[in-house]
Amino acid sequence: MEGEANTREGAAVVKEEEEGEDSSLMDPLSHVYDPALIPGRRAPEGRSSLSSFLTQREQQILELIAKGMTNKGIAQELEVSEGTVKVHVRHILQKLGAGSRYQAAFIYFENLVVFLQEEIRRLRRYQAG
Repeated sequence: MEGEANTREGAAVVKEEEEGEDSSLMDPLSHVYDPALIPGRRAPEGRSSLSSFLTQREQQILELIAKGMTNKGIAQELEVSEGTVKVHVRHILQKLGAGSRYQAAFIYFENLVVFLQEEIRRLRRYQAG
């Protein structure tokens, strides 16, 4: 339960930051995917970022999973059937090599952290100029 609360809290912070930031800077799925996050798994051949092997809809659903939403909630948010969401979730888990939606959310947040670290480095280099 504590981990779930931290995930929801982290998602709330990200949402607040996204609302105040230039959305072009907030693309956590575009940076390099580290398959080492999942022991025994590898990124799909020739693909190195989450956005390169998840469809746009899968990316949307992964973000909503990371925000702690249920399949039913995601279906309502995206105006699709719950069955459609279940199919997308299954594909996301397979593509990420994740055993659960919690592991998929963990991968999402790990990628977000790395993305933000890279953005901070980029901005520091720009400021140093």
